[in-house]
Order: sequence, then structure tokens, then C-alpha cells
Amino acid sequence: MSRLHLPKQVSIQVVTWTSEFKDVRFTGPPLALEIRTFARRRDDYHLGPFFSDPDGRVMITHALLDASVRAHLDWGLMDYAPIDDCFALVEIVHWSADDVQRAIEARSDGRFSEHEKPLWGSLKEYLDLLRSCANRRLSPVLPGAAECIRSECDGSQEEYKFEYRVHPSALA
Repeated sequence: MSRLHLPKQVSIQVVTWTSEFKDVRFTGPPLALEIRTFARRRDDYHLGPFFSDPDGRVMITHALLDASVRAHLDWGLMDYAPIDDCFALVEIVHWSADDVQRAIEARSDGRFSEHEKPLWGSLKEYLDLLRSCANRRLSPVLPGAAECIRSECDGSQEEYKFEYRVHPSALA
């Protein structure tokens, strides 16, 4: 099985649909998404969160992926093999309301890594994004509230484009 190669860019458009089942862009507060990797040994990486803009777009550059890897290692260097030792398969998923709350609580001690600055600017900006994100409104009981995206990042492409569908009733 091939190894993970971080791409130059990942573009995600968050969409929902109307009662006529036509896709429409998700607009409004940011939606927090993460990229999960699968380790061959030791622990998986959970990169992000990456937040959508007001038009539901998430643009993730190689530099942001690299910063996320470095930030991840700041909290547990001994628990991880190098990122390029992971399998090429990745998943893109949204954070649950509980994930957002845990992230807020985890930062109550004021910890913020230098590697997190390119991702969110400052601890205050990060916490503001978390407090305002649409994930806090996502219905926890709706199975399939959003699709999981799976893809192979094996170096065969430099750029990836995805649509991430969120069920309209999940945004109650």
C-alpha cells in the first residue's frame, strides 16, 4: 500500500441541499473540518481543524498541512512516526459539537504552539473560531449528518477538490 504525500492544495466546498435536492453552498458561520490519517505504526494524525469561510470554502495549502503536522507533534512527539509513514488513505470529517467543546476546554490553560500561528493566528482567534463555528449547532442524533470523504493522497495529484455534504436538518 502506498504512503501519504501531502498535496500542494486541498479545496473543499461545503454544500447542503434544498427540498428539491439541489446542491447549494453552505453559507454562514465556519464549519470545522479535520483530515485524519492512518498510521502504519504508532498513532494516527488528526490535522486541523480547518475552517470554512462564509461561502463554505475551505482552502488548505501544503504550508497549512505542514504547520498542522508540526503543531500536532508539539503535543505528542514520541507518539508519532513521521507523517509520510502513514498510509495514503485520508478521511475528511467535521468535528462534532463535543469535539469543539473539548478543544475549547483543552485550551483553558492558555497553551498555544508557535506552529499553530499559521493556522489560526493566535489562541484568542482560534477560540473565537471554535466558539462561532456551525459545528456547535450540528445535530448529534442525525445519522449521516454529513458525509465522510475518503481519498488517497499518494502523490499522484498535487491538488484535490472535494464537496462535503451536510444534511440541512443537521444545521438546526
